[in-house]
Amino acid sequence: MFKVKSKINSIKIQGHPNLVKDLNSGAILNINSDTINRARMKKKLDAEKEKELAELKNDVSEIKQMLAQITKKMVESNG
Repeated sequence: MFKVKSKINSIKIQGHPNLVKDLNSGAILNINSDTINRARMKKKLDAEKEKELAELKNDVSEIKQMLAQITKKMVESNG
């Protein structure tokens, strides 16, 4: 995939060297690539942690179900 960098019609924001205002949309844009890359990495790590947590919750739920089945079988065999 090719990334095309378009020329944005923008102006710098006084007192904020890493921010510009897109004159077409009015959006404030961060032009510091290090900050952008760190934010992307954090977002990726957060998504991975969220996935891992969901998997752990699923595993715990399965273990609880298995324990309930084992307990039921033990009670039935002793009763």
